Amino acid sequence: MTAVQETDFFRQLREKSLNNLQNKPSSWTVDVKYINQAIETLDRVKYDLEEGLILKLQLQRLQQIDEIIMKNCFQNKTYNYLHALKCEEFHLKNDYKLNILKTFFQDHIIKHTQDYQKCWSGKEFQQLKSNEDKDKAFLECHRQWTKNVRENVSNELEARVRELLQ
Repeated sequence: MTAVQETDFFRQLREKSLNNLQNKPSSWTVDVKYINQAIETLDRVKYDLEEGLILKLQLQRLQQIDEIIMKNCFQNKTYNYLHALKCEEFHLKNDYKLNILKTFFQDHIIKHTQDYQKCWSGKEFQQLKSNEDKDKAFLECHRQWTKNVRENVSNELEARVRELLQ
């Protein structure tokens, strides 16, 4: 009888598993399912923010800009139609409030993604001796981070965008 050898695929799964209790701390890596869960959490916050408050504020700002464009571009007797279109394009492209709204989420989520990376790259985490300890520490940090993002970050970002544009 020959012994059945484990394939590389299953060996890699076992080595990456959170149930891996080997004492080789250098072999520990973040499980992909937790990275995906973190990405989905951020995507949900982004969707709620951008399809809710930011969309409303963008529409309000576009209404304000339309009035400015009408006065500055289309009611200006020195402009022909093509000049008025260029004037309109200039106003839309260079409006600072619209530009802030377009990149708001990316500009403000960086701090939170860096906090998540500290779950596995911090000094305290690197000093843990076994993979079991690393698994426990990472899972605790991951749970706290996702809970914080769901409960607090969305509200914090909404408050920040409101105060930024008033």
